[in-house]
Amino acid sequence: MRLIPLVALICSFLLAVHAQAPPQSWENVKYERLVDVLKSYVKERHVIHARNIASEPTSEYYFAVPGFVRDDVALFIPTLEVPRQQDPLLQAQRVPELSSPDVVYYKIQLPYPIAPKSQIHITVSYVLTNQLEPAPEKGPMGAEQRLFFKTTKLALSAYDTLSYELKILGANKPQEMTLELPSDVDPEEFKASGRDSFLVYGPYQKTFKPLSNLPLALIFTKNQPLPFVNLLKRDIWVSHWSDSLQLEEYYELTNKGIQLDKGFSRVDWMNGRYTMRPSPVITSIQIPLPKVKTSEVYFVDKVGNVSTSLFHNNELVLKPRFPIFGGWNYNFTIGWTSPLSKFLKSEGDRHVLRVPLLDGLNDATYDRVEISFFLPEGAKFVGFDDILNLKEWKIDHKFSYLDITTGHTQVTFVLENMVDEMRNVDILIEYEYGLADMLRKPATAAVYIFGALLGLYLLRKIDLSIKPSA
Repeated sequence: MRLIPLVALICSFLLAVHAQAPPQSWENVKYERLVDVLKSYVKERHVIHARNIASEPTSEYYFAVPGFVRDDVALFIPTLEVPRQQDPLLQAQRVPELSSPDVVYYKIQLPYPIAPKSQIHITVSYVLTNQLEPAPEKGPMGAEQRLFFKTTKLALSAYDTLSYELKILGANKPQEMTLELPSDVDPEEFKASGRDSFLVYGPYQKTFKPLSNLPLALIFTKNQPLPFVNLLKRDIWVSHWSDSLQLEEYYELTNKGIQLDKGFSRVDWMNGRYTMRPSPVITSIQIPLPKVKTSEVYFVDKVGNVSTSLFHNNELVLKPRFPIFGGWNYNFTIGWTSPLSKFLKSEGDRHVLRVPLLDGLNDATYDRVEISFFLPEGAKFVGFDDILNLKEWKIDHKFSYLDITTGHTQVTFVLENMVDEMRNVDILIEYEYGLADMLRKPATAAVYIFGALLGLYLLRKIDLSIKPSA
């Protein structure tokens, strides 16, 4: 059990926050924070009412997150609620020169400078992966799963905060661990209360100085698996001749839930009827597919075709060959075909392909995703739009059936630290592919066939018979 090292890590990271602060241009008049632990990853939503206390207009707001989650921020979305904008989405980027091991700053760019004494309402939503761990790590079959979660009671803000409230959603049967706090902190002042389905801290009507912080460690019940995709290879084949978009996805799946403390017994599993109640074991996999006409759906694993699957209402329901307990792995491949016209916009020889970033599992974290587009032979890749969490990309060529000259143009994107909710984000790539490019392959094939037939004809005209001399 790793609770003691984790608590030590919390205290070392959270009790001593020393970092260079950004300009003190704002104060948080009201700060509401919601932490959602309903899924296998953590979602946070910060609603901030801030006032410009500087003597001049400012167009930048600095948002801080604890340093121990710097590598686990999968999605960071700031929006401006007041004053209203046609496009409320704001631009944000990390500021390495202000960050430290204890705190990471994001600079949020406002659409225009905000006048002194004026207020803005900002909402910052982000997703954290790798935050939930079983406690204990192992248990008997059918044991209740308890998860350990570390965070902060206070908002790690760069500015003074006048009013603050924290709500935690999804922490069933919560147990707050007792941690060593600074001597000037009264533990009774920061005790939680239950309100509806929330665990609530506050509201606190007092001034919290910049980077004020208190550690929080919770253990709660969650009898659901923690799906984790170590690797997803997503291949997308584009065919203009057949107006088809063929997709194939290879998964390396792990369940990060509670592990068995002894060997697996199929008899105990069947007799216990564990599939009839909520369980931290993966017994089926639901994969929603694009809401377009889908055909030629298949599901295979390392052994071969898996017949225990169902495709209904554009959702593929897979049943693995065995229950996937905590720490167990399962590799499988799925594929399907959709009409290309539903994803392609064309103007002359220029084409823009828009496909979802993900189509995969519900409630899952992806460590590494490799998305490869196989454009038609002869297509010229032009460019792509910004892609979330992109680490690298490359262009290559790959020969497939009936390729004659250069093969398919392969464009591969490598992404890291993804979650299933990113399926609402699209990838846009642009390429050139005209009528001449489409006709080049059949024309080249026709030339080769004609040459072969001509050669055969000429060979038949050659007289190779042996005749007796006169």
